Amino acid sequence: QTFQSRAASEAPAGDNDPASSSLSLDSDCIELEPSQLGRRDYWERFYGQELANYLDEAAANDEEGGSGDDRGEVWFGAAAEQRLVSYVERRLNAIRDACPTQQLAVVDIGCGNGHLALRLAANSHLLTGLSRLLCLDYSEPAIELTNRLASKAGVSDLVIARLLDVTEPGAAASALEFLRAPDSNIHYPNLLLLDKGTYDAISLCPDNSQGKRFAYRQFAVKLLDSVANSNNQLVVASCNWTETELIAQFSDQFKHVETLPGRAFKFGGAVGADVTTVKSRMSAMTTEKLVPESEVTRLVIECMRWAGADSTHAARLAEILLSADRRGHYSHGINRLDVYVRDVRAGVTQGSGEPAILKETA
Repeated sequence: QTFQSRAASEAPAGDNDPASSSLSLDSDCIELEPSQLGRRDYWERFYGQELANYLDEAAANDEEGGSGDDRGEVWFGAAAEQRLVSYVERRLNAIRDACPTQQLAVVDIGCGNGHLALRLAANSHLLTGLSRLLCLDYSEPAIELTNRLASKAGVSDLVIARLLDVTEPGAAASALEFLRAPDSNIHYPNLLLLDKGTYDAISLCPDNSQGKRFAYRQFAVKLLDSVANSNNQLVVASCNWTETELIAQFSDQFKHVETLPGRAFKFGGAVGADVTTVKSRMSAMTTEKLVPESEVTRLVIECMRWAGADSTHAARLAEILLSADRRGHYSHGINRLDVYVRDVRAGVTQGSGEPAILKETA
């Protein structure tokens, strides 16, 4: 209990609500034995070597006219990575079924050499549906390697790697800035956070792993909270925690959606247990909240004005969408606002056009 209290007091200001309940989720867990896989200096050396290998091979290829490259280690193996790729495909299909024009932004938490993101970017089915692949890692060599590989693959406009420790104060705000750069007004209604081993590595940290796990969960909460969509999800692949333990540790602010089956593999030279991939989403986002019609009207008008519509059209649209919701036609209510905003911004719909009467009959 003393450790819980100290960890809560060390949590970033503004990021520890509800600190006591979140930290208590870890109190019943058997702590993992600390490992070098939980140390930043280990990963700096590891990806420093991978970057050096890549640069050496790239130089050799330039001299010899070759085209190969060394993309480094595929953590958890190709099969585990393919399960994540398949899930992203399934998630994107669900989004397209609901609205064909919408896209999906993906954040790779602890990207390493960027292998997962680059595999997603190489998938032709996903390419047109992904709006941004943001890769985050606290290792500078990992970030440099990912950006170099993305540039070589010709996908540097989609795959963007940025240096960030997600357990540090303000990490969620920084990630949101990275997502929206260079236009701070960009809005991503569909967001998917992927983690292939980072929560495991944090759990193996010899320095306050419990507090760092708490900070990680708060990062995910705040980043998903920045997008008002109850279907946005966090996917965690782990070889150190069981399904029950993962669900319990995330239970205060996430709802378990499903678990993907896995199989045994090697991690850090040792044989690990089956991969447990848990998809979770904000439970708070699924709680019903009553909002005054005046506030909804104001929101619609402000969004449409920002998109480029004039005040009259924005006000008319607000009334039409609210009217649909009042009648129970939710498919044509407020949830269509994002579509209208996107269409006006893209120039597909005129924000100030007036209909003309071409023919009038009695």
